[in-house]
Amino acid sequence: SGNAQARVQDTFDSDGDGVYVWGAQLEESSTVTPYVKSDVTFTSRASTATYYDYNGVIQTAAVDEARNVAFLPDSNGNFVSAGELLLEEARTNLVTHSEEFDDAAWTTNAVDASASAAIGIVAPDGTNTTYTVTSTAANGIIRQDVASASATTYTWSCFVKKKTSPEIVISVVRVGGTAYSANLTYNFDTDTVSLISDDYGNSPYGRQLLPNGWVRLYATVADQGSNTQARMYLRPSSTSASDMYVWGAQLEESHYATSYIPT
Repeated sequence: SGNAQARVQDTFDSDGDGVYVWGAQLEESSTVTPYVKSDVTFTSRASTATYYDYNGVIQTAAVDEARNVAFLPDSNGNFVSAGELLLEEARTNLVTHSEEFDDAAWTTNAVDASASAAIGIVAPDGTNTTYTVTSTAANGIIRQDVASASATTYTWSCFVKKKTSPEIVISVVRVGGTAYSANLTYNFDTDTVSLISDDYGNSPYGRQLLPNGWVRLYATVADQGSNTQARMYLRPSSTSASDMYVWGAQLEESHYATSYIPT
């Protein structure tokens, strides 16, 4: 008929005792998924936005589509509900070509970047858009510089996955005036992340564990001077030639990393 109707019916005992009920849900699925509250109101959003589903895969919500089924990773890599509605302040990813590390927007030094689609390394959003970044010598780097405002805080984040190098370094540096930087190292084998240098003295940093060996690293740097650029870079290893998988670079004017914004 082109019409479908579903009915959920509770049958109560005739003795009048009744039951307590909460959290009804009807979904088009062969299995039950985490509970989604349905009385959340949402007005609008001018752009698309990403979020993690309950499997930890990045999904995209359309313009004006509420993110009411969003999940967030905890410190152990489990994904927990983001609540009734995922709301974030408006942010802009200042990195261009955030998933195309062989584009001219990226500057390399003793580093090669190539698409990894042919070898089947699936990116955090389920697509074949992963890149391999290979350093051909110790301290090889890939970086991007963007214009920035003075006395402003920036957070640099990127999704990375081990290939052969056991550790990588990510850095965000304010240049064009008094230099301020935050440099962190992450060891894939021991799951340890630490600042190796921090000119500001109180830079937030950390990691989010994701499915299939992916990790999102982030570091924040603020300055008190007249810097005109923000520079962020990746280094597969500080000691030898090595390589890693990368995806989804982001630099935003914020004290923390928000949901990924592709450019």
